[in-house]
Amino acid sequence: IYSKIGKDLTLLTASDKSSCTVNGLKSNTEYTFVVKPFVKASDSKSYFGANSNEVTWKTAPAPVTNLTEKRSTDNSITLNWDASADAADIENYEVFALVTKKDASGIESNEWASIATTRNTELTISSIGGAPVEQQTPYEFKIYAYSVYYYEDQGTQRPEKLYSTPALLSASTALSRIKNLTVDTPTAT
Repeated sequence: IYSKIGKDLTLLTASDKSSCTVNGLKSNTEYTFVVKPFVKASDSKSYFGANSNEVTWKTAPAPVTNLTEKRSTDNSITLNWDASADAADIENYEVFALVTKKDASGIESNEWASIATTRNTELTISSIGGAPVEQQTPYEFKIYAYSVYYYEDQGTQRPEKLYSTPALLSASTALSRIKNLTVDTPTAT
């Protein structure tokens, strides 16, 4: 597989498979790829076939960094993170929480649910899936940066969300505040 820049082809990887993963690419960068078939003959020479059609695609943006729990109360958790290195091209940040769901037979399973989309690098969460967060409860979060890439498909421009790798965090709500504390009868001890 070759990467094409202008008219120049740069070998990225060789494979005897019909698909492969190309590593070491820059985030948020558009690449054009070409497959050039070849065979090694018994004389140790390589004989090349015609190039495939060109395929152009963009890599996902860089992830957010330094995801932290900025503060928590008995009814909310505030998350804070540093913007993606590709912030200028980021459409949004999407926040997911690990939630427990029951299927029709009552069997519980955990799954990631999208709970918010924001352009900001701070988010206060007071409910997940329509239910308020509970006091002194641990929660799992992950945040993706995503951009939208428009590619051509049979003459039509189509959008595709490109998600970064996620940043993960475990955070907990605090204990409930004590309200209406009174002293009934003071004593000397």
